[in-house]
Amino acid sequence: MNAVFDPLTGLKLGTPDGWRQLETSAATVMLVKSDPSMREHAFQPNAVATVIAIPRDVSIIGFTEQSTRAWMLTHPTGHVMSVDLYSLDQAEGRRTMALYEDGGRGVAVVSYLFVENAIATRVDVSFGFWDLEAGKFAAEQVAAGFRAPITVARPATAEPAAPEAPAEKPRRKKGLFSRGR
Repeated sequence: MNAVFDPLTGLKLGTPDGWRQLETSAATVMLVKSDPSMREHAFQPNAVATVIAIPRDVSIIGFTEQSTRAWMLTHPTGHVMSVDLYSLDQAEGRRTMALYEDGGRGVAVVSYLFVENAIATRVDVSFGFWDLEAGKFAAEQVAAGFRAPITVARPATAEPAAPEAPAEKPRRKKGLFSRGR
């Protein structure tokens, strides 16, 4: 099996046949399926891996809950179908499966989540849900090549990020179900 390796973090993932790596700054590793016969506006199967530092007291359960909640907020049409224990020879983690709509297209996402030494990894493998069996097979190939990262990539800039302004609390409108507060 082919694999991709991220030299900044040490993350390794399997690469299904017909998939290639894209250079991006938006994720640690991004893979896409290269299929010249794909219809012009069809959803392109892909895998996106993200590696982040987390507090040492955050467990795989906490990371799975936080990560899944964040995914649901960014995918309002999404539905989480399952959350399972998932283990590879070198890592214990979780696997989730979710569905959402993207421009009228149904998309399935198999996510693999791992936490080791205060480093969290999330690998999302997305594909059209009409191609569920092939997509799940590709997701397993990506996961089969997994090797946990040993560090978190640092941005190239030496300037610290500016602090974010506190978010303004939304005001509740008084209405039929409000208590007048």
